[in-house]
Amino acid sequence: VRQLESEVMGAISAMGRGAFDTPVRSIDRLGFTSQMAEGLNRLMDQVNGFMASLDGCMSAMASGDLTKPMTGEFEGAFAVASKHMHANLIEFRRIVAEVAASSAELSADASPIAKGARTLAEHTESEAVYLREASAAVDEMSAAVSANADHAAPASRQSADAAEKARTGGGLVDEAVAA
Repeated sequence: VRQLESEVMGAISAMGRGAFDTPVRSIDRLGFTSQMAEGLNRLMDQVNGFMASLDGCMSAMASGDLTKPMTGEFEGAFAVASKHMHANLIEFRRIVAEVAASSAELSADASPIAKGARTLAEHTESEAVYLREASAAVDEMSAAVSANADHAAPASRQSADAAEKARTGGGLVDEAVAA
């Protein structure tokens, strides 16, 4: 009886620390103590099975696998917790699918915008080339006008000199005719 008592206390202590794998081995085959030890062992087996299933499900979730539900037949609070875990998995999968769909939609929406930006950049670059060419042409025209102005000044002086000579010559002709 002392050994049974010691094992029962050890099992209860282990359960308090979260260890549900310490069975009571010294089962008195008579009466209440036998039933108590066997009941305690069944309880530990049920809790250990539930915890193993929960750990498997949560480990899969932690590694990104949202398809692995808890497995096993559970009753009472264990069944309720298992049902809630399964509902959480379904909701997580829905959320992930929704985020993936939104991401794909954003990517699809961004593609035409990026294409438009590239087209605009290409057109802007083309316009810049045309502006540089036009600027060079204006510089050439300005140089030509300046050169023409430079050439026009001596021609204007020569024309003024020629007109003066013509007047002077005309005056001489007038004097010669009058004489």
